[in-house]
Amino acid sequence: MSAQAATGTLTVNGGEKFINPHDGACFSWPKKGLDIKNQTNREVVVYRGTNCTGTVGQVVPPGKSAKAPRGVSVKIQG
Repeated sequence: MSAQAATGTLTVNGGEKFINPHDGACFSWPKKGLDIKNQTNREVVVYRGTNCTGTVGQVVPPGKSAKAPRGVSVKIQG
C-alpha cells in the first residue's frame, strides 16, 4: 500500500519548497515566524511547538497564504 501525498507545492519563508509532501508530514524551524504559501490540495496546520506539537496556531486552506508570527512547525493534513 502506498502512502498518500498532497498534490502541489508548499513554500515556507519564501525559499523552502516541499513538492507533493506526504500526508501527515511535519516540518519544523528553529525560530518562530513562518510565511506560508500553500499551493497543495491539502490543509496545512501551523503549530506553535516543534515537531508539530503544542497549540495549533492556525490552519492554511489549499491555495491560500498566511503569516504565522508564532508558528514553528507545520503538518500536512490528509
